[in-house]
Amino acid sequence: MELITVTVGPFGINCHILHRDGAATVVDPGYGAAAEVRRVVAAHGLTVDRVLLTHGHIDHMRDAGEVARDHDVPVLLHREDHAWLTGPGRPVPLMCEGPLGEMFGVADMVPLTVDDVTGYGETVDIAGETYTVHHMPGHSPGSVMLHRPGATGEGESGAGTVIGGDVLFRGGVGRTDLPLSSPEAMARTLRRLPGLFGEHDVVLPGHGPSTTVGHETRTNPFLRQAGGL
Repeated sequence: MELITVTVGPFGINCHILHRDGAATVVDPGYGAAAEVRRVVAAHGLTVDRVLLTHGHIDHMRDAGEVARDHDVPVLLHREDHAWLTGPGRPVPLMCEGPLGEMFGVADMVPLTVDDVTGYGETVDIAGETYTVHHMPGHSPGSVMLHRPGATGEGESGAGTVIGGDVLFRGGVGRTDLPLSSPEAMARTLRRLPGLFGEHDVVLPGHGPSTTVGHETRTNPFLRQAGGL
């Protein structure tokens, strides 16, 4: 598997493009990602097979409709985050009626409705490999982390991959002061997190640099506080 990450939009979203044997999966195409995906696909001779959203916030999904239209592919989003999509009586995404909507150019975006998305199953195929879908609410009701385990007994060389969205960052975690966020749910999520993933697993977050589960377990103050460490 090869990874190409482009950072886009006002909030510096990491849009991850994972590909293998010419097939590419696009994760969290934020504002400006559609053009970057077109560039990457052309440069590397790739075919997009699906769009995955780690959650429904506008900074992560702004260009999802455009990427799906450009490449005629499905968009996957956890059903608990459907509130962030457009629909009857909600012409723009949640929280985007004012300045935030102007910042993200929602008047010109290709809309994404409930009818345009598919829910996650227990697993999802990414670049020819099987990832387990973990529902990790807190930052949003439908936040997910996607995990490909590493090779058993191979230490760092066998590290797995965690597509982390806005659950876990290097030295931080996702905000819980937003509409539909829940500090209590986030605390439960963070307590579960170390037991779900391997110490050497690499976390590809929605913002900022990558990290490992072990590093965050040892040093992340939010993770340590939630776990009573």
